[in-house]
Amino acid sequence: MSLIQINLHNKAFTNDGRFYLVRRVEQRVEVIDATCSHRNGPLIYGEVSSSTPEIIKCPWHKSITSKKVLCNKIVPVIRIENDLLIILKKIDFRILNYGITSL
Repeated sequence: MSLIQINLHNKAFTNDGRFYLVRRVEQRVEVIDATCSHRNGPLIYGEVSSSTPEIIKCPWHKSITSKKVLCNKIVPVIRIENDLLIILKKIDFRILNYGITSL
């Protein structure tokens, strides 16, 4: 297990081939493992249809995942002012700030 630190204003990051989404919910911040269970695709870049807004389609192989399932994949996070301390398995991460699908 490793502890990483990112700024609160980041929207997403990767760690050990997995994709994570940072989102605000009311007064708290959540970090969600947004990796497709089919082939580890980046659901943070997935498509959300207006006809089925609760479903995200993986951009790699078009597998579908419900937003409810993703919301159950929250990882431990501690907020200290504008920084987030996140507990993950490994420490190789990259910050992504573009093309984010909001949950």
